[in-house]
Amino acid sequence: MVGSVSAIYQKRLKRLFAYSTIAHTGFILLAFLCCSLDASKSLVFYIIIYSCLTITTFAILINAAASMPVQPKYLINFSGIGYRNHIFAVTFALTILAVAGIPPLAGFFSKFFILVSVIGAEYYFTALTIIFFSSIACFYYIRLVKIMFFVKDSKNAI
Repeated sequence: MVGSVSAIYQKRLKRLFAYSTIAHTGFILLAFLCCSLDASKSLVFYIIIYSCLTITTFAILINAAASMPVQPKYLINFSGIGYRNHIFAVTFALTILAVAGIPPLAGFFSKFFILVSVIGAEYYFTALTIIFFSSIACFYYIRLVKIMFFVKDSKNAI
């Protein structure tokens, strides 16, 4: 809950991903709550998918930092990148949306399996809380995609 709510107000990219990691750690801990075989399978799947998405996200950000004149410290630095560098913007957007858990991307299925495990263990209020805070997390990820494609270039853009 803390990670999802705190990330809404972040303007810096590193802090946004730090709070995102806190939220994803909460998903990992939810699998331990269930104490079942399905939950452990969901946990392993979630960790594999989240690790791959995190490596991809930071590889893209390192590439952006190495190849562009302005270092991307703030979210606004990505404004208008969708018009100038289509491949970078689409790849980064798909990765971000996968981390957010948008269907039919891999991040959705990893979160879905954890959610099914929580419901299977009859933690219904916890499942509703997960859905609510995942929706909040989608907001700040989609905000980054919006900045890349729909915000005009700023003087701080990459």
